[in-house]
Amino acid sequence: MSGGTTRVDDDVTPATRLCWELARQTRPDDVLIVGVGTPLAATAALLAREVLHPSLTVLFGTAVAPRRIDLAASILDSTAAPRAAIGNYTQVEVLDLVARGGVTLQYVSPIEVDALGNVNASRVRRADGGWRRFPGSLAIADTAALVGRLVAYRVGHQRRFFPERVAFVSGASAVERGRRDATVHGTGAGVTVAVTDSATVRLGERPQLVDYTGTIEHVTAEFGFTVDTTTSRLREPVPTEVLAAIDAIDPLGVRNLEDKDHRSAVLARVSARGDARGSAQ
Repeated sequence: MSGGTTRVDDDVTPATRLCWELARQTRPDDVLIVGVGTPLAATAALLAREVLHPSLTVLFGTAVAPRRIDLAASILDSTAAPRAAIGNYTQVEVLDLVARGGVTLQYVSPIEVDALGNVNASRVRRADGGWRRFPGSLAIADTAALVGRLVAYRVGHQRRFFPERVAFVSGASAVERGRRDATVHGTGAGVTVAVTDSATVRLGERPQLVDYTGTIEHVTAEFGFTVDTTTSRLREPVPTEVLAAIDAIDPLGVRNLEDKDHRSAVLARVSARGDARGSAQ
């Protein structure tokens, strides 16, 4: 999408800005899979299809190409996405599609991502030297090797998200897999790009800062590794028509559940929607 009017987006939430930047990572021929419990990623995927690439295929869990899905309803009702889809896979069929290299893009939100694109969703060291455990990697080790490419994202832009080296490799980058075993093959490139509400960075042997908000000094200070800023540019505001599309896709703002500063307000709205649904039945 190009051109169009823009508005000063000081009142736009970080998650809203992040949705647009994630959407811009898509390609017309992508098959993009998102989890049913990731409303920010789901908003970005549906936004990309709405305003950038109508041919984009979105798998919402096992639901194929759902249309006009109510994201808040999908949180309250697990059948919402399947009912809005043009078809539905079984879980086995989705796993088979991934294994065959049929999924080209997935958004992931790990605890850490390092310069090479290794991701950690498992555990980090506490100040006392012990481990703080997190829910775990689920299928990220497989998706890093099998999905065409992964884009890591995080609301906020902190150094703890971008260490020089992840504390634990839940999903290995293509570079890491090659270093460990030159005979390892896979269709997936792993995490090639990381996006926050303040910056976009290409990862690899020589990480490159693509764009940023604020000052370049502030943004680069939050990386635990050196980034090349030679071709970096200031990030443009979210176009007005894109903001309208986001609000239409996600009117209750469930995308903000991944932002601790907005989570309580979103949960209150979702709860009120659930109470209203219950009273109507």
